[in-house]
Amino acid sequence: MSYKNFMQALELIKLNHSHCGFAVSQSDFNIKEVERILTLKLPNSYKEFLKKFGYLDFGSQEIFGITNKWAIDKFIYGDILSMTLDQRKINDDPSFPLYLIPIHALGNGELSCLDTSQMNEEGECPVVAWYFGATLPNGKLEVLAEDFGAFLLEKVQCGLESLEEDGVKVNK
Repeated sequence: MSYKNFMQALELIKLNHSHCGFAVSQSDFNIKEVERILTLKLPNSYKEFLKKFGYLDFGSQEIFGITNKWAIDKFIYGDILSMTLDQRKINDDPSFPLYLIPIHALGNGELSCLDTSQMNEEGECPVVAWYFGATLPNGKLEVLAEDFGAFLLEKVQCGLESLEEDGVKVNK
């Protein structure tokens, strides 16, 4: 189901390309370098997203990625390397888990994150919510989507709705 959702989201992005903002598509080298620095593996669908878009701004939605401005030593909003390292540095009570990668922000302090500690046999992981005190009584984070494909499709559909509310003609 994951890949089907992912491909559906890509098709909607393609149909509405003129309403999207992108960074530059990323190379395998850049993706592997980010994985090396963060000492984790990214899900396969998210790596494909990075190779196609780098970053996505679509209607009211942003999906963070790798920008060409990424750097270890400075904060760059929307860049997963910069944002992950920043979260690891500033959040120490509770600590920002080393296995989370922020890919979306709600604007209220909550981050939607890839939970790379739960990678499945297809190389995919859930998207979870993180904010101070985000753990549930059982110690787990709230799951927002079973994988990046489902999350991306939901955010693209929300972006289309926001564009329509603004009077923009979109293709579905």
